[in-house]
Amino acid sequence: MSGRQPARCPACEAEGARRLFSLASAPHGVFRCRACRLAFLWPAPSDERLSEIYGGYYHGANAALHPLTAARYQEILGRLEGGRGPGRILDVGCGAGQFLEVARARGWRAEGTEVSPSAIPFLEARGVAVHRGELPELPLEGFDAVTLFEVLEHVRRPQSHLRAAARLLRPGGAIYLTTPNFDGLSRRLLGPRWRVMAAEHLCYYAPASLRHGLSKAGFTGERIRTKNLDVVDLVHKLGHRSEPPAGHSNIAETTALRERVERRRLLLLAKSAANRLLRLARAGDTLEAFAWLGGAHPG
Repeated sequence: MSGRQPARCPACEAEGARRLFSLASAPHGVFRCRACRLAFLWPAPSDERLSEIYGGYYHGANAALHPLTAARYQEILGRLEGGRGPGRILDVGCGAGQFLEVARARGWRAEGTEVSPSAIPFLEARGVAVHRGELPELPLEGFDAVTLFEVLEHVRRPQSHLRAAARLLRPGGAIYLTTPNFDGLSRRLLGPRWRVMAAEHLCYYAPASLRHGLSKAGFTGERIRTKNLDVVDLVHKLGHRSEPPAGHSNIAETTALRERVERRRLLLLAKSAANRLLRLARAGDTLEAFAWLGGAHPG
C-alpha cells in the first residue's frame, strides 16, 4: 500500500483524515478521521509484518492468571449475567483462554476465537472450545454475550467486528470490550512515545468514536468509561529513564505495580481517588464499554 494514497478511515471509510504524528518506532503515520474521530495508522503494516510481530505473543509465561485479573473477570461476568445467570459467551481473540476458564467455572458455555496459529494448539490442549479465524468471517450465532479484551486496536476493519458481534448475539445480548483510549492522559502527555503506539495497533478509539461505532453497529444503552493510568510508562518516559520493554512484555512490570498498590490501604485509596478523577475527565488510558442489543440491560 503506497503512502501516497489518501488516508482512508478503516471504520467509516471517509477520506481527508488529519495527520497527527508518526510512530516513534515504525514508518507509519497516525491520522484522525474528521468524520467519526477514529485515529488510525496509515499506511497500515503488511500482513507479513504483523505475522512477525504476533509470532511471540503466546507463550507459557503469559498463561498464568493473576488473582487481581481473576477478580476483575468475575466482576465483568457478574455484570454480563445481570440477574439472568450464565448463558453462552464468546471471547474474541481469547489468547491463552484464562477468561474462558473463569467463565466456564461460573457455569457459562464458553467459546473463543483466535487467529494466531501458535495459540490454537495451546488452547485446544487446555480444553478451550476455539474457532479459528477473524470474527466477521465466522458463521456463529446464538450467543448471550461477546467480549473483546484489547482486540479492536489490532484489526484492520474495526466496524466490521462490531457489526459481526451484533449479528451473533441474541436479542438483549451484551457486548463488553476494552481498548486503549486515544484521548487518555498518557497519550496526551507522551504522544508518539506512548507505549501503546505500536505498529500492531492499527486503530485507536476515544469515548465519542467508540460510542458512535457501537451505535452504528446496532447496540444501545452504551455505558463507556475510562480507567487506569500506565504509571510505569509515564515514569520511564517523562523521567527520561531507559525505555521499558516494548509492547506486551511490559505487562509484568505494570501488574507487579498494581499488586503493590492493592496491598497498601493508603495507596489503594489514592488509586481509587485517581481513577474517579480519570473517569470524570475521561482521561484514563483504557476505554471500557458495555452495550446491549435491543435495549439497556439492568446489569
